[in-house]
Formats: sequence, structure tokens, C-alpha cells
Amino acid sequence: MSFFLNAFTKFTWIYVLHTKSQVSHAFKKFKVLIKNQTGHKICNLQTDNAREFLALTPFLQQHGIHHRLTCPYTHQQNGYVERKHRHIVDMGLALLAHANLPLKFWVEAFISSVHIINVLPSPIIQGDMPHHKLFHTTPNYAHFKVFGCACYPNLRPYNTRKFAFRSQCCLFLGYNFHHAGYICLTANGKTVISRNVIFNETHFPYNAQTHPFFCFFR
Repeated sequence: MSFFLNAFTKFTWIYVLHTKSQVSHAFKKFKVLIKNQTGHKICNLQTDNAREFLALTPFLQQHGIHHRLTCPYTHQQNGYVERKHRHIVDMGLALLAHANLPLKFWVEAFISSVHIINVLPSPIIQGDMPHHKLFHTTPNYAHFKVFGCACYPNLRPYNTRKFAFRSQCCLFLGYNFHHAGYICLTANGKTVISRNVIFNETHFPYNAQTHPFFCFFR
């Protein structure tokens, strides 16, 4: 897992990486994203002395980005990043625990955590929200749902049989920002993305031992 944040707005972006060698590619994509979405330029990048970050040095020098490194064995110089990392992990674990989900869903939980943190008021920026401070728009709270709850998406576009059920009980695993929809996991392990979803935010399928979700994931 790797994440970047804006020092002024405290807005956070998260990238889930399989290997540390992917850091360089992720940062290059992130640089383009910032330029296109906000119109701002990255002036400084602060990291520790890990090899995956040192490998970025030629690219940073080429684009005039100042690379600030913490002193060896002085992790407190990266204190804000460490606290942000702990905040994301703690909230992600809380989401998993509340829905009684196993750690195998940590990626979805951490991504949802970052999305939630970005729209919550923060005392560090005088009660403002990172999303509002960066984009100058008020976030829409209506689309937020309880992570891990039961949901019933419209499955008709995914059905291959004419008489297949139009919906079934699924597991809500977060938000898909590319399609502006919800990520739903069916009992047979298939992930579907749908905008038309009915939620039961008081029921958590993984809790019920007689539910097919329990049988499948166990």
C-alpha cells in the first residue's frame, strides 16, 4: 500500500501496490492526475530512505520536484505520514470488524477508509473537509453506505439466462469511482458494479452462519 497526500488540504490518495517496485510507476501516474484534476504542480516529495523512493530521484530532478528525505533512523521526521498511515489502517480494521469480515477484504476496507476520511471535517484544517478544501465543492453524503452490509444490486445486465433472478443478496464492498457505482460481491464470489442498488444497512451477510456468504467464504 502506498499513499500520497496534499500538505495544505490534507487530501489523501491511496494506491494498492503488489510490489515496492511499483512505487515509481504509481507516482508518475499520480503526478499526471494532480496536474489534470487540480491544475497544481507537485513541488516537494518527502519520503524515507527506502530504495523504491530513491529510485525516483532522476525523475524528480528532471521535473524540478524537490525530494526531501528523512534523516536515517529518524522516523519522527515523517511523523505526519506515519499518523496518517495509522489512521487509515485503524479505520479500515474498524470497518472490517464492524461487518465481521476477514482480513482478505483489507484492500476494499482501506480504500473506503480513505474515501471517508477525505470528506470528514478535520481539526487540522480548522474543521474544514479535505475534499472541500481541495476541490471547493461540498461532498455528497447521500451515496455513503455502511461497509459490509447487505445490498441488492440490479443484476439484469449480468444475467446470461432469461429467467435468472433480477437481484440477490450481495456484500457491499465500497465504491467504484470510475463508473460512479457501488461494488457488490455475490455469494458465488463474483464482483459486480451497479448504480441501482438497494441497501439493508442493518444486516451483515457475513454474520449469519446459515447465510450462503458464510458457507462460501469460510
